[in-house]
Amino acid sequence: MDLKLLEYVVFVCMTYYPRVTGVGVVVEGWSRRLAEFGIHPIILAPEHPPTPYYPQHEPPPEAEVLRLPSKPVPFAPGLRTMQAAGPIWEALVNKLKGRNTLVHAQDPLAAGRIALQLSKATKAPLIVHVHSPVFGTEARDWLPGLVGAIAQPLLHNAARRAVSSLCLHADAVLAVTDFVADLFDARGIPRPRVLPCGIEKPIPPNANTDIRRAHSIPKDAPLLLYVGRLDPDKGIAELFLAFRYILREEPHAVLLLVGGGPFQPSYQKTARRLGIAQRVVFAGWRQHRDVWQYYRQADLFIIANRDEAQGLVALEAQACGLPVVGYRTGGIGLMVADGLTGILASPDSKNLAAAAVELLRNEKLRRKLGAAGPSRAAAFSADENFNQLLNIYREVLSKNRDAGKL
Repeated sequence: MDLKLLEYVVFVCMTYYPRVTGVGVVVEGWSRRLAEFGIHPIILAPEHPPTPYYPQHEPPPEAEVLRLPSKPVPFAPGLRTMQAAGPIWEALVNKLKGRNTLVHAQDPLAAGRIALQLSKATKAPLIVHVHSPVFGTEARDWLPGLVGAIAQPLLHNAARRAVSSLCLHADAVLAVTDFVADLFDARGIPRPRVLPCGIEKPIPPNANTDIRRAHSIPKDAPLLLYVGRLDPDKGIAELFLAFRYILREEPHAVLLLVGGGPFQPSYQKTARRLGIAQRVVFAGWRQHRDVWQYYRQADLFIIANRDEAQGLVALEAQACGLPVVGYRTGGIGLMVADGLTGILASPDSKNLAAAAVELLRNEKLRRKLGAAGPSRAAAFSADENFNQLLNIYREVLSKNRDAGKL
């Protein structure tokens, strides 16, 4: 089937606004671009009750957002699983029957399960996109202490069975990095095709926006920036430990956190317990279009997640000429060029702190690494990513047509 005949693409997302994630940003970018081709994008996501810790969000007018009944995920505030039931689900299935449709799931577990049901009900090809380290350390991150240590192998075994089964039914399985694909390899699951997500072009600098003044940060204070969810799987506790070490060497430094979530009050308590609260600024969520000015006005970007699947925020920082300090493991180690656009450390809070201090004390090096960032980030442009995605859509549709399925 030619793309000109494709009528609908359904993005099935377990994580979508109001919960702020990179997946939401990427899917909305794809939706805008699909509409330019005359293809109608549908975003299928869980219902979310109003919460004080996620901002209001207006989806792009090009996308039709449908919400399915949902339940909260135990031990993971903010996460919800949806159910293929109710009038919205029935109307969607009836709408897509006999229409030229492609179903694109954004994870191989909860979203993958719903996407497979939709694919079977509508006889539409299925693509599964893996944006998270399914077999990483997330269980230990979210579950406390010994519970997480015990639960992790059990959850990995269950996930392996579910993912293996889904992959048998999918027309294509994609992973955002080799790091994620390697996790499949290690468990005997066919290796996904690697398709990293891309980032949008940075919004030009705004001379009227003074981030330091807005957050009462002294002009001469070394400013470290983190952007993203304040959740256990993002390494926030480890970031705070690293910042405590940084303050011993650079006592005037400030850590600016742009983001939020249900765990923010807990992290504020952690900052007080560690004695760093006076130097940590919780800026809350900002609209994505406004975050670019934060990247442009910080001294470095820092992230302490050991197994980030990709790390779009690290790419956005580099696009704005901001050097990155992170771990050489996971997706961050693949997005950042060590010694060229940032400094990567072995996974330990002291090592992360040492890398940050090195950059804070060497303005010449910061400028050098920052200057190389935009060209590095350009290799992950949203436009190029979309072109690659369209090629995969064409391949999947062509194979289904040749097999007589369309």
